[in-house]
Amino acid sequence: MLLQLCESDLEQNWLLYLHQRGLRLPDAAQKYVENCKTRPDFEYTRNGIYAAIYVDGSQHDYPYREQRDQQQTECLEDYGYRVIRFGYQADWDAILRDNMHIFGGDA
Repeated sequence: MLLQLCESDLEQNWLLYLHQRGLRLPDAAQKYVENCKTRPDFEYTRNGIYAAIYVDGSQHDYPYREQRDQQQTECLEDYGYRVIRFGYQADWDAILRDNMHIFGGDA
């Protein structure tokens, strides 16, 4: 079901990346957060964890987009979310290791 909700190949690759490592998959995908005017790619919302996940492609490299991303991140954080961005050039293993309390398993 989550794969069907993906809006890009990069998002699908991220889900498969988690699955191949036996990590916890998100609870939801593409849910709009009205107060912050943003749609995180994925969300984790169980056991007191509120994490908004973005899987960012190259379009996020532009300054206007970076500024908008930062504003949305700050808004989500004000509502108690931990915002985690997996950029297309980022070290996904390192991001997972830093957030094992959310993703579980071994990265």
